[in-house]
Amino acid sequence: MPTKKRRIDETSLEQYSDDSDNGEVEDDSIAVLFKWNMTETTAFLDAVNNQIGAGNHPTPVWMRAQPHIFTFISFTDDLFEYLKPNAPAHRVAPVWIAPNSLEDYHNIGVRLRDVEFDPLIQAAMAALPPGQCLAEVFHLSDRSYNARLMGGPGGRIAPPAPLRRVFG
Repeated sequence: MPTKKRRIDETSLEQYSDDSDNGEVEDDSIAVLFKWNMTETTAFLDAVNNQIGAGNHPTPVWMRAQPHIFTFISFTDDLFEYLKPNAPAHRVAPVWIAPNSLEDYHNIGVRLRDVEFDPLIQAAMAALPPGQCLAEVFHLSDRSYNARLMGGPGGRIAPPAPLRRVFG
Protein backbone atom coordinates (compact mmCIF):
# COMPACT_ATOMS: atom_id res chain seq x y z
CA MET A 1 0.00 0.00 0.00
CA PRO A 2 1.53 3.38 -0.98
CA THR A 3 2.29 5.79 1.83
CA LYS A 4 -0.09 8.74 1.93
CA LYS A 5 1.69 12.09 2.27
CA ARG A 6 0.55 14.15 5.21
CA ARG A 7 0.72 17.92 5.51
CA ILE A 8 1.53 19.81 8.65
CA ASP A 9 1.30 23.51 9.36
CA GLU A 10 4.30 25.12 7.64
CA THR A 11 4.21 28.09 10.02
CA SER A 12 5.02 25.76 12.91
CA LEU A 13 8.04 24.49 11.00
CA GLU A 14 9.15 28.06 10.29
CA GLN A 15 8.92 28.86 14.02
CA TYR A 16 10.87 25.70 14.86
CA SER A 17 13.45 26.66 12.21
CA ASP A 18 13.78 30.18 13.67
CA ASP A 19 14.32 28.74 17.15
CA SER A 20 16.89 26.28 15.77
CA ASP A 21 18.78 29.07 14.03
CA ASN A 22 18.84 31.09 17.27
CA GLY A 23 20.50 28.21 19.09
CA GLU A 24 17.42 27.48 21.17
CA VAL A 25 17.01 23.95 19.81
CA GLU A 26 19.79 21.38 20.01
CA ASP A 27 20.53 19.18 17.00
CA ASP A 28 19.58 16.02 18.89
CA SER A 29 16.26 17.36 20.18
CA ILE A 30 12.86 16.12 19.07
CA ALA A 31 9.89 18.33 18.27
CA VAL A 32 6.37 16.95 18.67
CA LEU A 33 3.88 18.50 16.23
CA PHE A 34 0.08 18.31 16.22
CA LYS A 35 -2.15 18.59 13.15
CA TRP A 36 -5.66 19.12 14.51
CA ASN A 37 -8.84 17.89 12.83
CA MET A 38 -10.91 20.96 13.70
CA THR A 39 -14.27 19.50 12.65
CA GLU A 40 -13.86 16.49 14.91
CA THR A 41 -12.25 18.52 17.70
CA THR A 42 -15.25 20.88 17.81
CA ALA A 43 -17.66 17.93 18.08
CA PHE A 44 -15.40 16.35 20.71
CA LEU A 45 -15.33 19.50 22.87
CA ASP A 46 -19.13 19.81 22.67
CA ALA A 47 -19.33 16.19 23.85
CA VAL A 48 -16.85 16.85 26.69
CA ASN A 49 -18.93 19.80 27.90
CA ASN A 50 -22.15 17.74 27.64
CA GLN A 51 -20.63 14.77 29.51
CA ILE A 52 -19.42 17.02 32.33
CA GLY A 53 -22.72 18.93 32.42
CA ALA A 54 -24.63 15.65 32.76
CA GLY A 55 -22.32 14.53 35.56
CA ASN A 56 -21.45 11.33 33.70
CA HIS A 57 -17.68 11.47 34.26
CA PRO A 58 -15.31 13.44 36.46
CA THR A 59 -13.03 15.95 34.77
CA PRO A 60 -9.45 14.68 34.40
CA VAL A 61 -7.09 16.36 36.85
CA TRP A 62 -5.07 17.90 34.02
CA MET A 63 -8.10 19.80 32.65
CA ARG A 64 -8.09 23.11 34.51
CA ALA A 65 -10.80 25.09 32.67
CA GLN A 66 -14.13 25.76 34.33
CA PRO A 67 -16.54 22.86 33.83
CA HIS A 68 -18.90 23.29 30.85
CA ILE A 69 -16.61 25.84 29.19
CA PHE A 70 -13.91 23.77 27.59
CA THR A 71 -12.77 25.42 24.36
CA PHE A 72 -10.11 24.48 21.85
CA ILE A 73 -7.71 26.97 23.46
CA SER A 74 -8.34 25.83 27.05
CA PHE A 75 -8.21 22.15 26.04
CA THR A 76 -4.92 22.46 24.13
CA ASP A 77 -3.33 24.71 26.77
CA ASP A 78 -4.23 22.19 29.49
CA LEU A 79 -3.18 19.24 27.33
CA PHE A 80 0.21 20.75 26.47
CA GLU A 81 0.85 21.63 30.14
CA TYR A 82 0.07 18.01 31.03
CA LEU A 83 2.28 16.64 28.25
CA LYS A 84 5.30 18.75 29.24
CA PRO A 85 4.73 20.29 32.68
CA ASN A 86 6.41 23.47 33.84
CA ALA A 87 8.03 24.23 30.49
CA PRO A 88 5.99 27.06 28.91
CA ALA A 89 8.92 28.18 26.76
CA HIS A 90 8.94 24.73 25.14
CA ARG A 91 5.27 24.70 24.19
CA VAL A 92 3.38 26.55 21.51
CA ALA A 93 -0.14 25.18 21.93
CA PRO A 94 -1.84 23.99 19.86
CA VAL A 95 0.92 23.22 17.35
CA TRP A 96 4.20 22.00 18.83
CA ILE A 97 6.26 21.06 21.87
CA ALA A 98 10.02 21.50 21.44
CA PRO A 99 12.82 20.96 22.19
CA ASN A 100 12.53 17.57 23.83
CA SER A 101 15.16 15.14 24.99
CA LEU A 102 14.58 11.46 24.31
CA GLU A 103 13.22 11.14 27.87
CA ASP A 104 10.83 14.09 27.32
CA TYR A 105 9.65 12.51 24.06
CA HIS A 106 9.00 9.19 25.79
CA ASN A 107 7.09 10.91 28.61
CA ILE A 108 4.93 12.81 26.10
CA GLY A 109 4.04 9.50 24.43
CA VAL A 110 3.12 7.93 27.77
CA ARG A 111 0.96 10.92 28.71
CA LEU A 112 -0.80 10.87 25.33
CA ARG A 113 -1.69 7.25 26.05
CA ASP A 114 -2.97 8.23 29.51
CA VAL A 115 -5.20 10.89 27.93
CA GLU A 116 -6.58 8.29 25.51
CA PHE A 117 -7.48 5.93 28.38
CA ASP A 118 -9.39 8.57 30.39
CA PRO A 119 -13.12 7.68 30.75
CA LEU A 120 -14.32 11.24 29.98
CA ILE A 121 -12.14 11.47 26.88
CA GLN A 122 -13.37 8.08 25.66
CA ALA A 123 -17.02 9.02 26.30
CA ALA A 124 -16.56 12.21 24.28
CA MET A 125 -14.84 10.30 21.46
CA ALA A 126 -18.05 8.28 21.05
CA ALA A 127 -19.59 11.43 19.51
CA LEU A 128 -17.16 11.22 16.58
CA PRO A 129 -17.48 8.96 13.55
CA PRO A 130 -15.53 5.70 13.87
CA GLY A 131 -11.91 5.96 12.79
CA GLN A 132 -11.62 9.71 13.39
CA CYS A 133 -8.97 11.26 15.66
CA LEU A 134 -8.62 14.70 17.19
CA ALA A 135 -5.11 15.20 15.83
CA GLU A 136 -2.30 13.48 14.05
CA VAL A 137 0.89 13.64 16.06
CA PHE A 138 4.26 13.92 14.32
CA HIS A 139 7.84 14.10 15.47
CA LEU A 140 10.65 16.04 13.87
CA SER A 141 14.13 14.96 14.86
CA ASP A 142 16.51 16.78 12.55
CA ARG A 143 16.87 19.95 10.50
CA SER A 144 15.62 18.31 7.31
CA TYR A 145 12.02 18.96 8.40
CA ASN A 146 11.05 15.43 7.46
CA ALA A 147 8.15 15.09 9.89
CA ARG A 148 7.12 11.52 10.67
CA LEU A 149 4.12 10.15 12.51
CA MET A 150 4.92 9.73 16.19
CA GLY A 151 5.51 6.09 17.07
CA GLY A 152 6.87 4.94 13.72
CA PRO A 153 5.64 4.43 10.16
CA GLY A 154 2.19 3.25 11.26
CA GLY A 155 1.77 5.99 13.85
CA ARG A 156 1.05 5.51 17.52
CA ILE A 157 -0.31 2.17 18.70
CA ALA A 158 -4.08 2.31 19.09
CA PRO A 159 -5.56 1.57 22.51
CA PRO A 160 -7.22 -1.83 22.84
CA ALA A 161 -10.86 -2.15 21.80
CA PRO A 162 -13.38 -0.92 22.76
CA LEU A 163 -11.31 2.23 23.43
CA ARG A 164 -11.03 4.78 20.63
CA ARG A 165 -7.82 6.31 19.31
CA VAL A 166 -7.72 10.01 20.20
CA PHE A 167 -4.38 10.93 18.61
CA GLY A 168 -3.24 9.36 15.34
